Amino acid sequence: MLYLTQPATSDADRKKVLELLLGKEGIAEILTPDRFAELGLPTPAENPGMADLLLVAKDGYGVSGLASGTDYVLPTGGLVNAGYHGYLSTHPKMNALFIATGRGIRRQPAIGLVENIDVAPTLARLLGLSFTKTDGKVLTQILE
Repeated sequence: MLYLTQPATSDADRKKVLELLLGKEGIAEILTPDRFAELGLPTPAENPGMADLLLVAKDGYGVSGLASGTDYVLPTGGLVNAGYHGYLSTHPKMNALFIATGRGIRRQPAIGLVENIDVAPTLARLLGLSFTKTDGKVLTQILE
């Protein structure tokens, strides 16, 4: 995530960042706010805490998370989950393991892919709490 912190020069800064980084080794693309909605993300205009640009790493690379220096995109040695940034949640390698067991959970075989946004509403239901202002849904198929 790249933040442009000087409102007076943000348009020129955005143009310069794109000029400097587009096409560089390890960078798949740089997403601008007009593409955020397709990922379910707000724009900086909708949420002032949102980044102005999203740096997406190519397979085999990761964004270091450093705010300085020249080693901002590094080879990962094939490890996507090695603590690097720069991967979109839609990337298949970003799928994580989900295991649920205990009181209130039905014993059953695998249920397939689970969206991260569904975990909190499911836990809220198990705890007897109301959690209605969420994009996620309760994973009713795992509940007794």
